[in-house]
Amino acid sequence: MAERVGAPLPLSDVRIAVKDIFDICGIRTSLGSRDYLRSGSPALKTSPAVQLLVDSGANIVGLTKICSMVLLQHPTQCIDFSAPFNPRGDGYQSPSGGSSGQAAAVSSYAWLDAAISSDSTASARLPAIANGCFSYRPSVGIASCEGMWSGVPMVDTPCVFSRSINTITKLATEWAQQGRGSPQKLGELPPYLLFITDPLGPEESLQKDIAISFLRDVERFLGIPAKQLSVPDAWNNDPPIEALGLSISEYLDANVATRTYVYTFWKRIQIFLSEFEAQQHRMPYIPPPKGIRMWDGARKVKPEEHQESMVRWNVFRNWLLDKVLCVRKMNTLLVWPITEVQTRYRDEWPSPPLGDQSIWEPLLISPITGSPEVIVPVGEVPYNSRVSGKEEMLPVCVSVMGVPHSDLNLLETVQKILEGSNRWTTVGTGRSMFLNHDSIDQEGNQQDVRT
Repeated sequence: MAERVGAPLPLSDVRIAVKDIFDICGIRTSLGSRDYLRSGSPALKTSPAVQLLVDSGANIVGLTKICSMVLLQHPTQCIDFSAPFNPRGDGYQSPSGGSSGQAAAVSSYAWLDAAISSDSTASARLPAIANGCFSYRPSVGIASCEGMWSGVPMVDTPCVFSRSINTITKLATEWAQQGRGSPQKLGELPPYLLFITDPLGPEESLQKDIAISFLRDVERFLGIPAKQLSVPDAWNNDPPIEALGLSISEYLDANVATRTYVYTFWKRIQIFLSEFEAQQHRMPYIPPPKGIRMWDGARKVKPEEHQESMVRWNVFRNWLLDKVLCVRKMNTLLVWPITEVQTRYRDEWPSPPLGDQSIWEPLLISPITGSPEVIVPVGEVPYNSRVSGKEEMLPVCVSVMGVPHSDLNLLETVQKILEGSNRWTTVGTGRSMFLNHDSIDQEGNQQDVRT
């Protein structure tokens, strides 16, 4: 066991996997691309966000898969390297996007305690929901992005997946002690609870019942009722003066997305594309659908259009912080289910993309505001598998988001809510998050129960 001046290090015996986007000394980074892997050189030093954990006693077991070039691909679109297998349910559900390798790893292997990933607009949250595990997206700036390939620096951050909220808190504590920005002083601020049901629609469902049940536990813990949040309605009721009366869909139209984060990502990836073409006299392979006219809109963006759209981005960011999250006025929590739980088989080809992600959809609240967010497993729903021919279970998770730089307070609150409502603070490996749950300890250690 590693020690620091005679005392055990805080992360001694914690095994971590690392997303293949971080520099690890002596290893070449692939970004999920054979061309990127071949053209790169071994890293000369380890990314500070990872090295800090190693210095605290964590043991790196290896790099884990990502979608090629940090872009979203479904399993049928993973060409250079096959997609990881999601262990939940029948074992043939999609592991979801960007950080799928890290989420699948912690949900598959009992000997792996955590995985370090990254998140721009969804990478550390959707895979946690699909693979049924906890994940933590820190406040932007808490963990260093140095030595991590970053496509959208204004929102990017290292993240953590684990089967245990306690393990996530341990890693988050190490990052928080070295992070930039002062922690929010929340002790004297009144609690404020928001809830979004939009992804689930008006119909009754078992997933909605599970999510609402968790919300009721949060309400009991805080001692206050939740307030329903609709971002468009909140905008209509109290819009920023800079919008000059425009609705949110008019002020933040599709062009704003293309001219802000998509353009920023394009400029970042263009560096590699240009260098590779100069060296190899050909373009690198970019898989579909992103390889098919993905960048047409971003290529046409003029610098002044980017700047004007960034002004709108920042107006929206400040409005969210002031009018929705009530930063410095309230100790706000936002609870929501993010996406509808349904079967997504890994052998199915997805529908064509409809365009760039809307700036004002709830999935972008934490990236835009720089707020911490935790994905919490809260239940399972049954489905009849066309693979196994039997009833299987899909994970149900919810998001709990706090105000910027309230990270440790948020994690502590989530753990207390789970413990106080007799909910699981850990999940197991294999086809079900809660199968043979009595054998799972507080760190999420359990033998794989897949048969």
